[in-house]
Amino acid sequence: PFQDNAQKFFENAVNRKNESPRQSFWMAIKLKDSNAPIDGIIMMTTKGEIDPKNNKKIIGQSGVFLSPKFQKKGYVAEAKAVLFDLTYKKLLPSLNIAPDDTVYQTECHPLNTASQRLQQSFGGKLQQNNISNFSHPRLRYQANKEDIYNSKSMLKQINRNLHWSAIMDNGEKISSTVGLQNPLKNNNKNQNLCKILKLSGRPKLK
Repeated sequence: PFQDNAQKFFENAVNRKNESPRQSFWMAIKLKDSNAPIDGIIMMTTKGEIDPKNNKKIIGQSGVFLSPKFQKKGYVAEAKAVLFDLTYKKLLPSLNIAPDDTVYQTECHPLNTASQRLQQSFGGKLQQNNISNFSHPRLRYQANKEDIYNSKSMLKQINRNLHWSAIMDNGEKISSTVGLQNPLKNNNKNQNLCKILKLSGRPKLK
């Protein structure tokens, strides 16, 4: 149930808040004009590993889920676009990681065709089948920053001028519009965990 997953989110967020080195960022999603405490959860990890093929640091394993009433409405693609924008503009710089020196990597089940389409729509390229460190088959996708920002799904949100705002765990408020040409607006430094992520580029649901 969504409520149980939301509770687990808060527990994971608290437990991982003081990781050293920081490797995961858990965010609550709050949709515009919603009265619920949170409407979804999304996360991003920085594995600290180096991809031997291109000598770049691996980030990824993003996951997202939304309250059932908001599913199949395009919000997952919106949330993923905002997550990438937040990651490249805020999270990686806060860790002193150059965004151009990273590669996004994630895995999904071969039967999860929706997840596969989502990865591909954000520039993900299939790298490997039947990954051996899982007990069941997995498909691995990778994309660099250029792949992601030039992807079909990212360009769609850029053209829509999707705006987002976030409240960090130290109270800092930041905001931006999806796209590398749009600067991040913030007032403070040295933030860690994004606590609330607001998507405000879509009209109120009826």
